[in-house]
Amino acid sequence: MGSGTFRLADVLPAEFVRETGPRLVRKLSRSTGLSALTAWRIHEDTTVDPEVEQPAESEPALTATGAPVPYTAHLMTIGRDPVERCDISDAEDRLTALRAEPVANRWTVDLRFRAFDADPRGLWDIPAVQRYLRSLRLACPFWPWYLRPTEDEPGIGVGFLLCVLAGCDDPRRLTLTDVDAALTHIFMGVNGEARHAGLSEEELRAMTPVIKEAMMSVLKARLE
Repeated sequence: MGSGTFRLADVLPAEFVRETGPRLVRKLSRSTGLSALTAWRIHEDTTVDPEVEQPAESEPALTATGAPVPYTAHLMTIGRDPVERCDISDAEDRLTALRAEPVANRWTVDLRFRAFDADPRGLWDIPAVQRYLRSLRLACPFWPWYLRPTEDEPGIGVGFLLCVLAGCDDPRRLTLTDVDAALTHIFMGVNGEARHAGLSEEELRAMTPVIKEAMMSVLKARLE
């Protein structure tokens, strides 16, 4: 997301960073080819201070600074029928239309699913929903630019969370491969749309804290 300092310990749990941080940076550098990533370094300061009260596991861990997240201007509600038919045409058309004004429409889409309330499973556990979202991710790789990444409650945009989890083999047990794939997918989508929007490097850097907050919330999400 541009140059500058990026502490993995601010995005991922400290234990995860100590175990997999160097491999993750190397994998991201190779898979994205972004110069900003090849310049990253792993620092030793990944410990948790026992004197500082830590947030509960279910809480979002960061308060973002930098680029503000605008209010939700577009509510995209997906019904059960297109999900079961894996017909993404309406959602694809609506997301694509927003590209006419990428700056004004950045992070303004609130994605919701209806007619699944009677299903006791979480949306991340319903195969039809996962197929639908995987198809949408493939057709619209720019989705991280438009789907709202954070909310006051539960801390992450529901649609953003579901789209990230749709790329994971097991949403309840995220692996290094899952995190690498998710970060690569988001970096590529956001950077590509930033070029489309004509954003400067400074404007792009200002978006990084919001993405960091969203990814931390993904990792801390309690799927029930």
